[in-house]
Amino acid sequence: MIQCWYSVFLDAITQLAKYYHRSLDKLSKDELQVYLLYLTQVKKLSPATCRLTLNAIRFLFIQVHKKESLIRSIAIPKKPQRIPELLLPNEIATLLAACKKLKHYTFLMLCYGCGLRVSELVNLQVKDIQSQ
Repeated sequence: MIQCWYSVFLDAITQLAKYYHRSLDKLSKDELQVYLLYLTQVKKLSPATCRLTLNAIRFLFIQVHKKESLIRSIAIPKKPQRIPELLLPNEIATLLAACKKLKHYTFLMLCYGCGLRVSELVNLQVKDIQSQ
């Protein structure tokens, strides 16, 4: 079932109130930033969920409490990007040697050699390849 945006916002604001156990109009900018850090680092919520929470907080402070200056520069802490682990040349050779069909071998070579994503590979058409 799809929730309406206002019930999602209400839930986000309710969680903020439970975290601080006091009136939300008395919160400082630093306290709001600490709460967003808590969501990111302790609760390990996704960036999308944290953005949704921040939008709910912004709505509350701008539209209800008329404190736009308080909320203006609050940012969502970003998770560090994880760099994928690369395969070693001997691991690539083992993977390619396991291919029984030329089609599969070609797909893997093309994917690896061009750095394609799987979605790019499966949508590849002959007209996309420059044969020169």
